[in-house]
Amino acid sequence: MSEKEKLVEKLVTEMHLSVPERTALSSKGVRYSEVAAVIIRVLNETGFFPPNARPCQEGKVVHEGAILQKLPNGRFRLILQRSHPTAPTVLAAKKERYFAFARNAIRSFVRSEWPNGIDGIRIRRIGILGI
Repeated sequence: MSEKEKLVEKLVTEMHLSVPERTALSSKGVRYSEVAAVIIRVLNETGFFPPNARPCQEGKVVHEGAILQKLPNGRFRLILQRSHPTAPTVLAAKKERYFAFARNAIRSFVRSEWPNGIDGIRIRRIGILGI
């Protein structure tokens, strides 16, 4: 894996880069296809993206935001959820959307979670990966 690929991987999975890492990445941002490639790899490995996020489970802190899940039937589920403002283990709202194709699910996830980039790093919408 190249240094750039490692930085993109870290940005997409950890959603943060240090100042030296940002400088090394590029002032032009990252390509959508690079972001999508990381997401699909993580989905194939863990079944979820972000890799440690899961749908709300009783008694556990609710993951705020979007979760992408690869289902056993080959489809994908996008879960949008948030907790109650004063009770982080209580689900306040949840929406789900289902997709037949990874590319549509990933596009919806990126639009929901990163409409203005990841941690201030722009996602260029060119070269969309055909997945």
